[in-house]
Amino acid sequence: MSRGVSSIDNERIKHINYLMDGLHDRLTNLYEALADREIDEAKTVTLSLMNELKYLHDSMEDDL
Repeated sequence: MSRGVSSIDNERIKHINYLMDGLHDRLTNLYEALADREIDEAKTVTLSLMNELKYLHDSMEDDL
């Protein structure tokens, strides 16, 4: 008999979706900045993405 998704897994999936939505939005901003040759904006977005990905990477390392 199937039990479905636990509330903990449901919250985990919500958090993952939240993170991915934020990354996707920033990637879209990066694309637009690059397409418009807005180099300073592209650099700012790139740093933001790198910081978020570093935080994500570090949090996964902590779980090991």
